[in-house]
Amino acid sequence: MKISVSNRWEGSVLSISDGFFEAKLTPMAEHGPAVFAELSIEDVSEDDRALLIPGAIFYIAAGHLQQPGGRIMRTSVLRFRRLGRWREDEIALLRERARKRRAALGFEDDPG
Repeated sequence: MKISVSNRWEGSVLSISDGFFEAKLTPMAEHGPAVFAELSIEDVSEDDRALLIPGAIFYIAAGHLQQPGGRIMRTSVLRFRRLGRWREDEIALLRERARKRRAALGFEDDPG
């Protein structure tokens, strides 16, 4: 099976209502204009639905699959951006590094 991607967009959720969400889509591969679209919530995978909130960033890739035998099927994939979460020990380590750098530069400890 051969997969070809023809277009990619970065989207931003603007609003959600009645089984649909409105989004601004910006092309990723070319410098075309942004467009506004109404998309079905059914197009969002179950794993991503908790991420579907106003302001959320997502990506759409559209293209086609060529199956053995030559049949071509149009397809698209919509996925939401997932950002990593900081662990408490990582935050504490970064705060300590920042405190040491401030001290090395001659700044007083942060009163907050």
